[in-house]
Amino acid sequence: MADDDGLGKLIGGHLDTVSFVMDYVEFRIDYSILRALNPPRVELYDGTAASFPEPGSRDALCRLIDTEVAQAQVLREKDPPRIEVRTSRGDVLSVSIDHSDFPESAHLVPADERGDLLVDEMHIW
Repeated sequence: MADDDGLGKLIGGHLDTVSFVMDYVEFRIDYSILRALNPPRVELYDGTAASFPEPGSRDALCRLIDTEVAQAQVLREKDPPRIEVRTSRGDVLSVSIDHSDFPESAHLVPADERGDLLVDEMHIW
């Protein structure tokens, strides 16, 4: 299931990179970038759960590498509202889009089939 916020472009995509950049985390999925400005949380298929930057969270987030996105959506009715990405393996990556801490919570910078980022089509939550 996809939302009209561009997340549908991620479905079926290969998550191949997790980057830790100063105070945020980026996930590259088929060259598109999902940038978590709010701390991401991961619940892995084996029961491991962690919220960045807790101890062990970097390793847990990196375990998403080499997975395929099965579902990506914005869950506005949840508390807190969040972006949720599910992998075909059963992992769940979530990023709160509650703006209480930061004016921007997440970005999606889509890429075309050649891997060029389409900055003019960026989605901001």
